[in-house]
Amino acid sequence: MLMMISESQIILDSIRRIVRLLRRSSKHMEKTVGLSTAQIFVLQKLSESTKPLSINELADATLTHQSSVSVVVSKLVQRQLIERLVSESDSRSVELRITKQGQYLLSKSPPSIQQLLMNGVDRLEPKARRSLANGLRALIQESGLENEEAPMLMEDEERPDP
Repeated sequence: MLMMISESQIILDSIRRIVRLLRRSSKHMEKTVGLSTAQIFVLQKLSESTKPLSINELADATLTHQSSVSVVVSKLVQRQLIERLVSESDSRSVELRITKQGQYLLSKSPPSIQQLLMNGVDRLEPKARRSLANGLRALIQESGLENEEAPMLMEDEERPDP
């Protein structure tokens, strides 16, 4: 007997799979390299860049808000995995660059789940990507979650000290 699966079950199963993979990936990253998946993702984006990035450029590269990426950056600076540099073009600005130690840890880690998800989203046809974005936005609104912050995936929500 063929059992029909409802669209609601397909949606919730998909969300559960993503959350499960995020948890597994996070535990694996913490265990193997001692960093969160968000920290690895930031290191990946800095490593891919041909030049140091401003915090806003890094936020754009990670598809997150500047305040969310700042939390991760502060932790990575404390561990000396990235460094803050005075911008060559504007001495009032700070730019970020991955250190040799950061490159080394990055070389020991598997791709972040965030990067795998971004790659999957990028491979969607434009119409499917737009439909997914609109559907997720509607789900968030209908669930009453539109005022919730969207921090980097699997990163603590504590803010850095000023």
